[in-house]
Amino acid sequence: MKNRKFISALFTLVAIQALVQAEECCEPGLVAGEPVLCDQIPPIFPYSASVDLDCKRDMYVTGDFIYWTAYSNAAQVGIRNTATGGSRLLYLKDGYRPGFKVGFGIELDELVVEAQYIWWHHRYKTNFSAGPGESITPFTFSAQVLGIAILPGFAQLRTEWRYHFDQLLLSFQRAIYLGSRLSLNGMIGVIADWVKEDTLNLGVNEIVGPAPGVNGFVQGNYKRWSVGPTVGLRAKVLLPCSFRVIGNLDLNIAYLEWKGSGTLSFPPFNPANPFANSTERYKHPVDYWKAGAASQLGLAWERYLCCNAFHVYLGLTYDYITTWSAAVAAFDHIIRFDPVLHGLTLEARFDF
Repeated sequence: MKNRKFISALFTLVAIQALVQAEECCEPGLVAGEPVLCDQIPPIFPYSASVDLDCKRDMYVTGDFIYWTAYSNAAQVGIRNTATGGSRLLYLKDGYRPGFKVGFGIELDELVVEAQYIWWHHRYKTNFSAGPGESITPFTFSAQVLGIAILPGFAQLRTEWRYHFDQLLLSFQRAIYLGSRLSLNGMIGVIADWVKEDTLNLGVNEIVGPAPGVNGFVQGNYKRWSVGPTVGLRAKVLLPCSFRVIGNLDLNIAYLEWKGSGTLSFPPFNPANPFANSTERYKHPVDYWKAGAASQLGLAWERYLCCNAFHVYLGLTYDYITTWSAAVAAFDHIIRFDPVLHGLTLEARFDF
């Protein structure tokens, strides 16, 4: 019994101490007839839809979990030749994969400077088998390249696509409108990204063509980097119960350098066409410009702590990133290499 009373008294003292510390955090309190200081604003009811901490410069860190999928021209991997003489495209089966975003920001008077990095690296594999009377032709196995009159067809197609996406964004944001429920921030900055793609289309057991029973493959390795200016708009709408709607739209234009190399292997050897076996092509770099866009829409929950001394933020958004660029001639067809990334993002931010 004595032990229970002692433990009860101990918990009571701990609770009283916590209340005292919480009260000290929010002192001084509001006093009638005296001016309201910035550290006296109730933490549950911020006076602006933007984040505004207690009488000090705002700095914050972000850590986001992303669950995205990607699409590129590399997703078109071959053609299924049907028994009736028709054909249809075969696409790599994609899926959602994890990645992350990290960032740091600081408020300098009315200007917010933010740096953000995105990492998303993944690999996709797909196998296709020909049905009765069918054959499968991997992309770039064409009569023009091989120097033959018959398109080769295989019993199976095994394809693999490795995609690496890294992006760095340095932005400068300034308020356009600050209201009690709505905040609009304009953004200008510099964006740079690095994309690496490795593709392999392996045709197994030729059943149509001059070399029955053999295998052939097309392998490509593509790299590109780009850098350029970006502009955007950041919108936040404050909702009841500390929720808010998030909407962002960024546009950019960038200088891009593309490098690619490819290997085509298809026996038997054809001396009249040097491209018919293990020949590397289009290794030289290609320079051009691209345009891009990134959008984000979602819902977030936020909370001020210790009378606006700190701020925490959790959000769930849908992100969509795309590019438009000039076409690049590779092998026997035109490739644009405009990747699209989209999916869900779980955001976390801490202001201090």
